[in-house]
Formats: sequence, structure tokens, C-alpha cells
Amino acid sequence: MSRQCEMCGKKMTAGMTNGIDFYCHEGKCFRKYMNKMYGKYRWMALDDPIDGYGGYYIHAESGVVGGFIGTGIYYTEWEDEDE
Repeated sequence: MSRQCEMCGKKMTAGMTNGIDFYCHEGKCFRKYMNKMYGKYRWMALDDPIDGYGGYYIHAESGVVGGFIGTGIYYTEWEDEDE
């Protein structure tokens, strides 16, 4: 399965994913994606995967107790681009 970055379209062997259908390079591409999806300063990283979805990032959401909801996004590496 070939993984392509949501932002730049380049193939990837490591980066951010939700484990299902989202792939993005760590760093600049990921920050651009999160700012585009959720808004600047409306998302943040967690030290532990306690977002309720197994991820390390949460975003602001009105009507949610605590004001934030999990994205399920985390960093990983794959053996090769076709794994």
C-alpha cells in the first residue's frame, strides 16, 4: 500500500497517521494540515495517548466536556512504502 502525504502528495515511509486513512509527513506538512483542519491554536499535542482514540493530538470542539476531542493521530514508521 503506497502512502502519500495529505499536504504535499509525496510518498512516505514515516509520519503521522490515524492508522486508517490519514497520512502526513511530520513537521511542516503536519502543522499545515492541523491548522487547515482545526484552525491555528485550536489543536495541541499530548504527552500520552489519552485522547480516547489512541492518538497524541486533540482539537477544540464546542459542546464537548472539557472543550477538546481526540483526533486519533500518532507518529509511526513503516518498513517500506509498500508495506
